[in-house]
Amino acid sequence: MKKNKIVVSILIVSLLINLIVLTVDVVPFITSRLEQKYFKNETYINHTKFPEQIIVNRSLAMASSNKVLTVFDEKASFSQELLKIVGKAGRSDSFKLYNYPRAYLISGLTDYARSKKDSVLMSKTAKIFDNYINDDGSPSFVFDKVDQVPFGIAAINLYHYTNNIKYKKFADYIYNYLK
Repeated sequence: MKKNKIVVSILIVSLLINLIVLTVDVVPFITSRLEQKYFKNETYINHTKFPEQIIVNRSLAMASSNKVLTVFDEKASFSQELLKIVGKAGRSDSFKLYNYPRAYLISGLTDYARSKKDSVLMSKTAKIFDNYINDDGSPSFVFDKVDQVPFGIAAINLYHYTNNIKYKKFADYIYNYLK
């Protein structure tokens, strides 16, 4: 009889813990994903004559911002947040700021500026990129992932535009890291 009470007590506690996890973790996480997928707040730019300029301006704003607007900054589940606190999960802010999405964005801006022969855009992008590079041409962040290579492409484009040796040194740094 006493064994049955212990087993029932364990089952009740287990059921309560599962309900708490379901309520605090699973349901909110799934709800947010469904809202993202089916109830997006979309911005339409088809009513303007200059959608290209809007995209360039927003790209410049994203590239110069310290706010991460990529998949790396999506809302995590409760259990993922707990793991971050313990130090077992999550990505550092440095990883988020200096990884592929940001590198590709800046590289794309330099490619676009070169293709349009837009010296104003290239100058603005160079000013943004200068936050990623030290005066000696070394990265101002830890370069430790191949995903960061598009920063080197941006540096090459900026070197061709400015002839500033620090951009060439930055590209060389990445090349030497990869070889």
